[in-house]
Amino acid sequence: MGAIGFDEQTAAASIMLRNEGRAPLEIGPVERSRFCAPGPLPPRLAPGASVALLLTCRSDLEGRLRERVVVRSNDPDAAAFPIDVVGTVVPSLAFDVPSIDITTVFGQARAAEARLVGRRAAAARLTLASPLPRDISVERLEGARGAPPGVRLHCRARAAGKQVGQLAFATALDVPREIRLSWVCRVEGTLTVVPDNVSFDLVDGHARPQIVEVRSVQPGFALRSPRIESGPFAARLDPAQPGRIEVTFTGLPAGADRDARGVTGALIVRSNDRGEPRRRVPLLGFGRAAPAP
Repeated sequence: MGAIGFDEQTAAASIMLRNEGRAPLEIGPVERSRFCAPGPLPPRLAPGASVALLLTCRSDLEGRLRERVVVRSNDPDAAAFPIDVVGTVVPSLAFDVPSIDITTVFGQARAAEARLVGRRAAAARLTLASPLPRDISVERLEGARGAPPGVRLHCRARAAGKQVGQLAFATALDVPREIRLSWVCRVEGTLTVVPDNVSFDLVDGHARPQIVEVRSVQPGFALRSPRIESGPFAARLDPAQPGRIEVTFTGLPAGADRDARGVTGALIVRSNDRGEPRRRVPLLGFGRAAPAP
């Protein structure tokens, strides 16, 4: 297969199969690939006879197409006969990247672009057709100086964490009416919590207190009183060590299951860190967690 032109991300091509043997060839199922599906074949092919295998392929991006389908038969030398499908996908309309991926740090806004490719790129007029999440904005880019139209996605980086999504754009074309673009924005915070999950070794319902250390590169950083979101735990700031939280297991309440083999909960770290004023830390207790006497 050479260059493949297609509308709505579909391509079809035929490959001739010939029985070079002296006996009828019993044809079994044809295994499809990730993006290519085979058409039907007759169950038997006479010696010297040929048949066309229709392959219908799909791809959502511009570029090289490399697929493999497998024809199964009773051929003693090639019971599983692979057919490599190689071509160049020329879409009617697509973005030139599979997704926009932005990584930045808190407070440093960043942006990245995606341009249109395909036979109808110059005729498309993109309009955002899906809602935008907080701290994400999209700018439409007009084609100029030989560059095709496209979009620029802005990540404002006003909160630490990871956001992912998919944007839909109307094209003002009959086909395709809409195209989509995936995106991810990772914002690294200034807060460091060690450990990022806290484990307790329960022995007859008791466990040693655990220390959580919290740091930030933000000037004037200070912890606030921690809070236990859930579970039989207690937490307090270490008065002797700024930046440390002491977490203790308080024991299960009377009447709880004496055969319980573990407990879970969560600590909420609170601070004046502008990028991440709250951090949830899982709390895990392993072993026999008998109720308190």
